[in-house]
Amino acid sequence: MMGQAGLSRRARGAREPGRMTGGKLLEEQVDQETKRDALARMPCLSRVDPEALAQLEKRLLGRTWKGGSIIVRERSRFDGVLLVIEGRLKLGKNGSGGNRTIRVLGPGDCLCFAPGHLQLPWPVSVECLSDARVAQLGRRDLGGLVMADPGYTEGVLRCLVERVGDSVQDVVEVTRLPVPARLAMTLLDLARRMGAPVDGGIRLEGLSHEDLAECVGSAREVVSRVLSRWTQDGLIRTGRRTILLKDLARIEALGPSGRGDA
Repeated sequence: MMGQAGLSRRARGAREPGRMTGGKLLEEQVDQETKRDALARMPCLSRVDPEALAQLEKRLLGRTWKGGSIIVRERSRFDGVLLVIEGRLKLGKNGSGGNRTIRVLGPGDCLCFAPGHLQLPWPVSVECLSDARVAQLGRRDLGGLVMADPGYTEGVLRCLVERVGDSVQDVVEVTRLPVPARLAMTLLDLARRMGAPVDGGIRLEGLSHEDLAECVGSAREVVSRVLSRWTQDGLIRTGRRTILLKDLARIEALGPSGRGDA
């Protein structure tokens, strides 16, 4: 089972209440049914032998973190694989302008960077945007599957190919698409992965204009102007760290096909 020995000193500090981050661990354990469901969601484990999955279930560590906690610090040597069960996580990157949002993860999203397997420093930090329940497996727990189970190797390769494709798409979006088109794509992706269906549309919570601006590679003021225009046009309704997507079809038309010109 992955314990303190499976984390670097810095990563251990990031998960302990009051050390380095001021974050708070709300709960140490999750039930077996939740563990089983978490493993079933991990893309890299989709074709692993059921007996191997049963063994991993015993080693799976589940924890609930308070919003604002940093689970993994950038450049730390945390060697785990993370899966979001509930809540939202922010992947951040430090730069001259401070910590920038690279991506927002929601329930079912898996974070299994190659550095975790190769024991290299992580390129991003992982912060809880809300109270979040996260499942975690260590590199040693998964390492034996590389040679023993072809299904796992195939799953890892599939994940890596998808990550490369996502990276290429990100470059295309930033270099070729206008801000409204990039923002429309980002909102639709967030709605698909973590939106809550409500009367009148799909609600997104816990995201500031700054978070969205960093996701699309623009300035907060530019994103705020676009959101204000869309509010006036009846596409969305905004609140405090809340966005209600009222007209998904019109928002989708603002994406690459419509070039975000509306």
